[in-house]
Amino acid sequence: MDQKDTPELNKNVELFLSIIIAKKSWIYLLQLLKSDSVQRVNNLWANNLHTLLKTNETVQMTKYLHLCHQIQFTLSPLINENQMTSIIFPKLHQPYDELSKIVDSCTKDNIEQQCWTPLINWLRLKLDSNPHLLEKNEIKTMLLLKIYYTYYCNNELSKLKTLLVAVEGLLQLDSDEIRVFRALLEPEQYMIGYPKVNNNDEPNALNNLFKLDCKDDDELCIRHTLVNLMAMIILGGKNNFLWTFAFSPLTLQNTFGFGSTTQQIITTNGVHYDCGCVISMNGDLMRYSTKVTATSLNVPAVYPVYFSTFGAMAWHALLFADCVKNLFGPVLATHAINDNTADVRLAGQSSRTKVCHFVRARLLSTFLFLSLNSTRDDACILLNGCFEQFALSTINQAQAEHSWIKSHYRTLDEELTAESNYQTKIFFNVRTQLPNHKAYINNLLLQSQIQSKLQDFVTNTPIMIQYSHFKTELYHPRNSHLRLNILRHALDSTDFLKMTRFIYDLSQFYILLHQTYTQLIQEEQFLTISLKELYEIGQTYYKYQQQIQHNDINHLTIINNGIKAVNEYHAFANGLIKPGACDATQYFDRITLDTPISYLVTGGNYDEGDIIMRVLSLNDWDIDMHNVLPRYNCGI
Repeated sequence: MDQKDTPELNKNVELFLSIIIAKKSWIYLLQLLKSDSVQRVNNLWANNLHTLLKTNETVQMTKYLHLCHQIQFTLSPLINENQMTSIIFPKLHQPYDELSKIVDSCTKDNIEQQCWTPLINWLRLKLDSNPHLLEKNEIKTMLLLKIYYTYYCNNELSKLKTLLVAVEGLLQLDSDEIRVFRALLEPEQYMIGYPKVNNNDEPNALNNLFKLDCKDDDELCIRHTLVNLMAMIILGGKNNFLWTFAFSPLTLQNTFGFGSTTQQIITTNGVHYDCGCVISMNGDLMRYSTKVTATSLNVPAVYPVYFSTFGAMAWHALLFADCVKNLFGPVLATHAINDNTADVRLAGQSSRTKVCHFVRARLLSTFLFLSLNSTRDDACILLNGCFEQFALSTINQAQAEHSWIKSHYRTLDEELTAESNYQTKIFFNVRTQLPNHKAYINNLLLQSQIQSKLQDFVTNTPIMIQYSHFKTELYHPRNSHLRLNILRHALDSTDFLKMTRFIYDLSQFYILLHQTYTQLIQEEQFLTISLKELYEIGQTYYKYQQQIQHNDINHLTIINNGIKAVNEYHAFANGLIKPGACDATQYFDRITLDTPISYLVTGGNYDEGDIIMRVLSLNDWDIDMHNVLPRYNCGI
């Protein structure tokens, strides 16, 4: 630092600090300067720098809850004209501040019977005026967020033990909303599966998120975002699909799942919701069909969609004791949850534990990939913004004759239209406003010229453009007028194209079994003989056939390559193949030398076996590719 009356950072320090802020956050930088590792190196330098850069102490924050974790209208009651374009609910900023102060004041009243009187009077004032100053859903949402931000996160819920009794009648909370409030006010009693002392229940990562003493930053980011999601679901009301995912997922059966690429209805014995919601290990959306339409969702817009839908199902698991009956099979694929393959096996023995881990793994993966596109704090801001914008759109669309936001999608056209609107009106709208929202938060935190100058340096530092940025811009609505459908389709199909390299091996395998070996066994042996046994018969037979002896050395290679090709497709397609019985998608097994021949070759039954030809058929561009379903690592 330069020694002047007005302190300034030298260029090297400025660059060093800007990298930390850009990759992490201001809060992370300040915590780093106070960390033992930095203090041991040079505590005087670190403390002086911390003093220069410390943020606004009047802003309410805790060690584990930062401004980027909160819904926008809870940050400050003050909004200037320059900020109005990026503010989603300007009406709620001042009322939230009022409610927050009243609740805090009520908790300090020693007379328990009367402590909530100021809050009740305030609620009546807002609800009884004509017109209403606030709607019931707005108050429910603000109260829920206040409970969580101030009292749940600080483990001070004992101060609110009589709150629900005082307000539930006035706010007319329904049974589902009461479940939510009880879970956040008394989690040890009302949150299903909450970890308790001396409890023999299996621990699971979803419930561990909500432990009152949870201190893991990554876990808390997801928990904060889940609570914000539920608050915005309540604000938007019942007429949207997220409410359905959270409170009545069984009714999703025989409807089209929002965000799923299957383009088929959800059924217990057919295609499930998660079958079309697969993100590869490098963050790509794996499409269930090659028939990609212009209205399909794309990366990164699918990340907040899947965080929202699987987040809503996570809440269902936390609120309903019969969540396994409602999710495991009817909505989520049992074969995927029960898969014991090493790279995807889920922890736990009980179905509930596995369901919780399965849902939580998808929250973690979508949050991770969204963070990799920028930073963890940016991911929180973007997700919260999408939740808010979706709630606002739900409210605004409530009276519309043809609203794109529905509780259920009965036709494919309705689903595709809704997905297109979400990508355009929700995700890209919020993403465009992200710099403004970050600036709004920084204005609340930063209070000195040196801070502002450093933030300007961070903002104006060029970024390195990567392939992910190109793909994001490719799907941006502002580029929709460009004729880029062929390019979009090709990029969406890259993983499928990689699988076509196995066509030759599969063809050779098929010909070997159906042409070269078919004459070696009787029809009645078909059901009992294995691939290994057939190969050994072939070895014995062709050993004495001089005219083809020179070809025999290739048979084992062809078989091994064929086995590898089928198993690669099994991994690629998440173990699913079509057509199966009644032309439905079905699960198929990996193959080995011990696999029965009847499972591999074409027989008289269209619904059974014939795995080699069925895989070959799905690699034909003239046939709808039903199974582009590479799994992603969902083990905990």
